[in-house]
Amino acid sequence: VRGSFNATLNGYEYQFFINICADTPLGNCVYNTPVCQTSTYFSYSCGTLTTQTFSDYKEGAPNEGVTLTYTNGETCANGINRSVMIILKCNPNVITAHITSIEETSICAYVIKMESQYACPLEEQQCQINGASGSYDLRGLTLPDRGSNSFYHATDDNGNSYGFNICGNADYGCSPQSPICQVDTFKQFHSCGRLDTQNLKELVSTTGVGVSIDYQFGDICLTGDYRNTTIEIQCNTDAQQLTVINVTETSICQYLIKAESKVACPLSLQECKYTDSKGSVYNLQDMFAFDYMFHDEEGKEYTANICGNTITSPCSLLDQWYTPVCQFDVPYNLTYALGSLSTQKFLDYQGEGNGYGVSIQYFQGSTRYCGHPRQVTINILCDPMQNPGKIISVDAPLTCKYTLNMVSKYACPEVY
Repeated sequence: VRGSFNATLNGYEYQFFINICADTPLGNCVYNTPVCQTSTYFSYSCGTLTTQTFSDYKEGAPNEGVTLTYTNGETCANGINRSVMIILKCNPNVITAHITSIEETSICAYVIKMESQYACPLEEQQCQINGASGSYDLRGLTLPDRGSNSFYHATDDNGNSYGFNICGNADYGCSPQSPICQVDTFKQFHSCGRLDTQNLKELVSTTGVGVSIDYQFGDICLTGDYRNTTIEIQCNTDAQQLTVINVTETSICQYLIKAESKVACPLSLQECKYTDSKGSVYNLQDMFAFDYMFHDEEGKEYTANICGNTITSPCSLLDQWYTPVCQFDVPYNLTYALGSLSTQKFLDYQGEGNGYGVSIQYFQGSTRYCGHPRQVTINILCDPMQNPGKIISVDAPLTCKYTLNMVSKYACPEVY
């Protein structure tokens, strides 16, 4: 993870270039260092990689993050060597890493606070991932690894049949068991990948989002190559269970299974329905497929998504901070995340208009130049003529509590 951060310490402006578990190639420090502190005329090593030590998270429970310490940096004017402590907090919504603050706690001793999904504990069973569009949990698709209900079934155009499982082995006849077992037209069984090679990735395409799972090192083909399989599960909020679309052999002994399921949707999208205090039901799931933009008169650009992170905003492109609402200060080239997807909360709409609508709040946004986390409320007013919707105004007070006002036909109750 590489990043940079501007900080004012004791009245002086510095830029810190930071890497994790490796020296940073940036910052023009004379000595190799994972943290390089630069000013207009000088660059200083804040520690050496050989002194790297890990310890428990310093500001909470051990499973909430991890702390790295580097010492023996370049000498200060008082004769003390520079040192730095990096506090990495678990945040499953930050895809790489986000620097939240830098402080000089004593002379030439620095504390850098960061957030990242990589500071979260590894799951015992890797069937959950965090992607740009949100968090995914496929454990609901895992079948028992024994018995007639232990596999999903598919057949390709050549007459080969497949029994497969998600994040587990399929009891389909292969020995040893495999997550994908093929029975060819000669009734021969072939493993098409091993469970211990499982690799989950977010699937983002022009048709939507979902999860892709790779399995490698199955049985060897006649060509000498291993059988490998990719399972692509497209998000479909109408597919309650896993539905197979097709299976193809993309090249010799390389297989692709395409399927769809509601379970392959981001968790925030699965929860994108709301029943207000009057009993009116709102379904905003169809708004997820679009990003919505607005430019104010001060040169600020807002990009928002509904029930998901916006992946086209400058927040993700410049700072790798994935957020449902991004503010981009165009004149200063600065980005601000206005909230975290994991804090999504629905409320009754209290605004003007025909009385129909829904509000969504997000908290724990970036603290840059604010002093506390930003937060945002999105008010979506019912307008049957707006498909899918648009932002009509933004209120951005100095308190760092923002309000986006939108109109959409999807903010009309299901019985309207």
